[in-house]
Amino acid sequence: MTLNGDSFIPTVAGFQLQDAFAPVLVALTTGLPRQLPELIHSIYLYGSVARGEATPDVSDLDITLLLARPAAAVELQHIEQWRQNFQQQHAIVSKVDFDIGTVEQALKPSNLFSWGYWLKHHCRCIWGSDLSSAFPLFQPDRRIAQAVNADLRAVLEQYFQNIAGERVPAELQRLKREAARKLIRATNMLRDPDSRFWPIALNDYAEQFLAVYPDKAAELEYLLAHAAGTANDAAFADNARDFLDWLERQ
Repeated sequence: MTLNGDSFIPTVAGFQLQDAFAPVLVALTTGLPRQLPELIHSIYLYGSVARGEATPDVSDLDITLLLARPAAAVELQHIEQWRQNFQQQHAIVSKVDFDIGTVEQALKPSNLFSWGYWLKHHCRCIWGSDLSSAFPLFQPDRRIAQAVNADLRAVLEQYFQNIAGERVPAELQRLKREAARKLIRATNMLRDPDSRFWPIALNDYAEQFLAVYPDKAAELEYLLAHAAGTANDAAFADNARDFLDWLERQ
């Protein structure tokens, strides 16, 4: 991704949202806040829909929810049930994902390179008070990649566990696609500290990584194929774990 004239990482604010997704966004922002009006502080859109690059009936709807306070277990169950129902009602997106945090977490100084960067550069507020205005624009920094991938091992091991227990072919392929994407994006942790390039799309991550580790081309091609949904290898979890082990050793 080409940086702007001040070498700042671009935000998603400049992308034009697609008309096809307007109804589902309206339904989300009018319906969800009514469920727990004292709890939900703001709603943010990220991913391909936020960048205006989504494919109807194929792309996921990726949402970050900021809560005014930590939610009780029953409140989280309520949000999850609403998410599942909403997903079933809107076939224009293949899946609805909620990433949930609190205002306190987002504003905590130690989370500047994780929550701060995430809200400022990857999210666009579609309901509530936009917390991204509390953060400055970021320049490329390896600390960002390390912060946003702090949970990499835990997240991927959960994917591998789910893959091992899944029997529905379409769901199995989806899990592999999401795990592959997570792993490809994590290669940003090995970025050249002096590089002014910042990846946005998956191909950006692959291009940056292969410029430094060209001997890993076969592994990246394998992961990209699963990320695109054009491959569905039975040995995916083992191969992905091998790549994760290598990544963590670097």
